[in-house]
Amino acid sequence: ALSISPRARRYLPAPGAWMEQLKKILAFPMYLTVVWLLWVIGKQAGIDKMVATMVGLVLLAFGITLFLGGRVSRAVGSVCLVCSVTLAGFQLENGISTATERRDGILPWSAQALNELRQQGKPVFVDVTADWCITCKANEKAVLFTDEMKQAFASAGITYMVADWTTYDSEIGGFVRNLGRNGIPLYVFYPPGGQKKPLILPQILT
Repeated sequence: ALSISPRARRYLPAPGAWMEQLKKILAFPMYLTVVWLLWVIGKQAGIDKMVATMVGLVLLAFGITLFLGGRVSRAVGSVCLVCSVTLAGFQLENGISTATERRDGILPWSAQALNELRQQGKPVFVDVTADWCITCKANEKAVLFTDEMKQAFASAGITYMVADWTTYDSEIGGFVRNLGRNGIPLYVFYPPGGQKKPLILPQILT
């Protein structure tokens, strides 16, 4: 993007050794991303799957390192790479929904439960979230799970429902698509009265 503007290009430093240093520094945010994704796997499928993934990553790194050596090293490295791929092929266990455990007074989402509440004319707030969704986490911390919002929902008689999409769920996926969205976070408010149209809130909440 900077290269499009001749003026901006003048502020860029000349190519040199700093590029190699920057490349190494930028590796560490990637390592942190791996840590975060391992945490998501642990939430989805438990500690055993998380450990299996970590062992797979170690075997992958070890295999690539050996693959750069001689014939024997390449043979051992190939075995390590095969073992790494084998570990990656293990099926995820059915994860336990954790979103509903984050706060008292919220209900797990289902299409049937939502329809029943709407037929009763009750206001409903649906929060489609996932452990891997950073924006969801930020909204929960800053807005949704604060005492002020909890009191606001309680005083207005609004039922808070969470659709936890940490592990893919085709029913939740259909719900998201039916509202014209392809991703999350998705926040939908159903006003009192079952015939009123739902209100889709912004992805960044205040």
